[in-house]
Amino acid sequence: MKFLILLFLFTSLVFGDWIFGPEDFERGTMPADWFAPTYHTPMYVYAPGFESGYAVGSGPMTWPDWWGNFVRTPLVDCSSADSVILTFRMYNTGISGDYARFYIWVEPTGYLGTVTYDMDSVRDWELVNVDFTADAAGQSQVYFYLELNFGSDSYTHEAKFDDVGVCTNTILSIDENQKLPNRNEIIVYPNPVSDILTYKCDSFVKQISLYDIRGNIVAASSGNSGQISVKNLPIGIYIIETGTG
Repeated sequence: MKFLILLFLFTSLVFGDWIFGPEDFERGTMPADWFAPTYHTPMYVYAPGFESGYAVGSGPMTWPDWWGNFVRTPLVDCSSADSVILTFRMYNTGISGDYARFYIWVEPTGYLGTVTYDMDSVRDWELVNVDFTADAAGQSQVYFYLELNFGSDSYTHEAKFDDVGVCTNTILSIDENQKLPNRNEIIVYPNPVSDILTYKCDSFVKQISLYDIRGNIVAASSGNSGQISVKNLPIGIYIIETGTG
């Protein structure tokens, strides 16, 4: 079952707890501490990316770069994390037989936690969160891999990633956020939530907004109390903002 972690936001500040990144590739070249193999044609950084600039990926592809190309993040220290989520924006053409794999290398154990996503349907910079908590939490040396596999050698296949990062809820869990005076009290349950989020405020609230970790509104509701469906949202950390204006 999926679970979403909720944080509270009552000011203009957006909180996020990043272990690594996010990398937006805006320099237009592969970051020096990232790795892409040189056999066949490696994945590379090119335009356009999510919102603007660049992304890393493969395509429009040319033969023979149609299988097993990957990029690897720098070594990430997850030793103090109680949850480890690889998060990114993903674009791909929807062609049957294409797929992406995401996995990690933990020193000295080796490869762990492979997750496969079919690319049969188009993704237009969809937010994707891959949970590696079971294998990466508490580990001090972790590499994260993003791999593309295309089903044939065609000039029409394409897939790429942007805003790649690794986050955790260790520091900014709800009970660890400092309470400031003159805030509206809000009750939210359950947390973590997997299906329906219920909220209740003790004073007038015009709107409740739910943000992803990139600052995009993914759900909203009005009134002092109510419910928000989150069953179609990917696993991740989300931020609740109350508005009175």
